[in-house]
Amino acid sequence: HAKYNINFTHTIDPAGRKHCLWIKDVDITLTYTPTVYVASNYKAGSCRYDLTQGHELQHVNTDIITIKELLPYIRQSTETALAQWYSIGPVDDAKMQESQGSLSKRLSDILDKVIENVRQSRTLRQQMVDSREEYRRLSSACQKEPVH
Repeated sequence: HAKYNINFTHTIDPAGRKHCLWIKDVDITLTYTPTVYVASNYKAGSCRYDLTQGHELQHVNTDIITIKELLPYIRQSTETALAQWYSIGPVDDAKMQESQGSLSKRLSDILDKVIENVRQSRTLRQQMVDSREEYRRLSSACQKEPVH
């Protein structure tokens, strides 16, 4: 889950009628809360339980690695967007809120695309964990153990 907090600042002309508005800083919070499920018919400590749990933890580790590797991409994309347009003005008092909304929308649109790219990368990496070979290994590893 990604959340953005955008802080603004502005200056006012000497007559107090027009404002120049710009983005002061952006705080991006990525939240990842993994949950691992193992079928209830696999007894804890059994071969099938341990293999399934290990497989699911591979997914968690893949997510963590992917997110950590892509943090610089997220940061750079944000900085690039801010360098291109981070200010609006001069505008009068009546347009301040609208201008903040416009800047927020521009930045959040770009950040949404960046996060979607991260999701796509994550999906491709997760598909590698769920390879045909992995499923063959999982299905053949515990053949001597009865399913409960």
